[in-house]
Amino acid sequence: MKKRLHGALLTGSFVALFCCVPDATRAVAVAEQNSDEDSIHQDSPCGDQARAYKELMASFAKGRVPSPSEVSGTWVLVGLWLYKDSKPGLNCKGLNRGKTLEWVIQAKGYSIR
Repeated sequence: MKKRLHGALLTGSFVALFCCVPDATRAVAVAEQNSDEDSIHQDSPCGDQARAYKELMASFAKGRVPSPSEVSGTWVLVGLWLYKDSKPGLNCKGLNRGKTLEWVIQAKGYSIR
């Protein structure tokens, strides 16, 4: 399965990294609430994924706005920094709680479904 175009969402000091997974059918319609007991630290980054906050900010500085066709598809959360100096949770297959993906977004162009 080929993954494409890492994206990120910056909200203050909270950073979430997403990766588009074209055939992520298991990811669709995951809306159940999971307990914190299922939350474990994950450290399985993608080969080219930033592993330090400084690397992540450097990639943003070199970035560009993607085209609508580049962002269309199913996106899963692959990285999460709670604050700048925290140890990020990274999982190239998608961060999860137990057997359920943590966050999933479906996009069509610049619209989120």
